[in-house]
Amino acid sequence: MKLPQREFYTLHEVAARWGCALADISGWSTAGELDVITGIPPTFCGTTRVAGTVVICTMDIVPMFRRCGTGPKNAQLRRLRTEEAAEWLFVTEPAHGVEVSVADLLLRGKQVLKFEDTHDLLRRISGGTGSTSPYDWDGMTKAFLIRIHDRGIPTSKAEMIGDLQDWFVANSNGDDIPSERSIRHHVDDLWKMLPDSLGGIRMAIHMAELARAGMTPDWMPGAVPRCVALETKNNQHGQRATIIVVGTERVKTRGKWRTVELLACPVTWRPHPEQIASAQRGYEDWWQALDWVRDGLIAGG
Repeated sequence: MKLPQREFYTLHEVAARWGCALADISGWSTAGELDVITGIPPTFCGTTRVAGTVVICTMDIVPMFRRCGTGPKNAQLRRLRTEEAAEWLFVTEPAHGVEVSVADLLLRGKQVLKFEDTHDLLRRISGGTGSTSPYDWDGMTKAFLIRIHDRGIPTSKAEMIGDLQDWFVANSNGDDIPSERSIRHHVDDLWKMLPDSLGGIRMAIHMAELARAGMTPDWMPGAVPRCVALETKNNQHGQRATIIVVGTERVKTRGKWRTVELLACPVTWRPHPEQIASAQRGYEDWWQALDWVRDGLIAGG
């Protein structure tokens, strides 16, 4: 049984998939070709309460998309709209806006595929400019990366070769397809990017995505876990934590037994300590992989 199509792609994934910069995606969004979305907690826009998936205007946070890669990773969102609406809403609570991270900006999977169809992206090419190869190896490489994005790392090299053979059959237009031996030779070059001790092919793809987008991993510098209310609500006194009934108790007051509710405020840690530790471990792993690539380049002259 196959997994369903992906619902969302991050902007970093789309930039790597299309071979473009985040600034390009921002421009296409401004032109109305793409809707950049994110998820927000309950937020008030005047008297309207908005939560969940919302569309953002990339020009409101344009410093995040600098081509030079020096832009901030986070920004305050002061304007948004729901996917069903055409009118923009202005955030009134929190007064400073809703904080969003570039890593949490998304495109819907269906919109990504529609954009690719409209602009003939990932089309079959004949071996590249000046190539004498009768086979579309460049297209195979793209299919290799897209397969990993959509369905994850294959469990074996044989599974990967089988998938690529199917891709050649589907895109051959009646022409001959390369032999299994030829496909295996090209897959070997892709499969042996990094040793397993440094994350293997998964780390290689991660490094390629970051390099193409001009980004470094977010290791959450200065992040400190804070105990915060799981949910909040607004009333005439301002923002207050939501409380829930967790039980009842019988108490005696003024000579009478009464049943009173036991109230509690559900809390959580944001960001969670494990999230911070995981981000820092990922950053260290990325540096180790970069060192391995550097040493290999030096050794190879």
